[in-house]
Amino acid sequence: MKITVKKLRELNACDSGIEYFKSKHSKGVELTDLILEDIATNNWGILEYANWLITHCMAYKQCVNYALYASELALPEYEREYPNDSHIHDCIQAIKDFRDGKITKKELLDAVADAYNAAYAVAHAADAAAYAAAHAAYAAAHAAAYAAHAAAHAAYATAYATADKNATMIKILQYGITLLEVKK
Repeated sequence: MKITVKKLRELNACDSGIEYFKSKHSKGVELTDLILEDIATNNWGILEYANWLITHCMAYKQCVNYALYASELALPEYEREYPNDSHIHDCIQAIKDFRDGKITKKELLDAVADAYNAAYAVAHAADAAAYAAAHAAYAAAHAAAYAAHAAAHAAYATAYATADKNATMIKILQYGITLLEVKK
């Protein structure tokens, strides 16, 4: 997919993102090339733009898988701090089950509520994991337009909760590129 100023406007990109893009690519660039270029900057602000853009160029199922991947990256920290609490793990499993047609939307949203309630009862690591998992669940449960928004937030929550948010976001973006390479 070629990214141009026109395409960014169609996606409702922010003015600062469009201006940044225009300063680098007056004639457009392929999406994966742009994401790889953004990754190379290792600049948090640019990585945020890349995260927003990649999710807004994905199909629904790609958004769900992107958000799931980010959520699973947040899970180990949560499980280290709270080994006896399975709420976040259960929420992530519910997302997979919903994606695969094994549970209803109501059952998925019940798992989200349980994960959020568990997170509010404990510390930051749990909150970040729950936030990422909940956004992944919302990506699974709602229409494609909201799925992109939720997937971007799941990645952001996971990256921001880690010791090296740039490295985590880069890992998530690289996974996103692999999703784009697979047929929608």
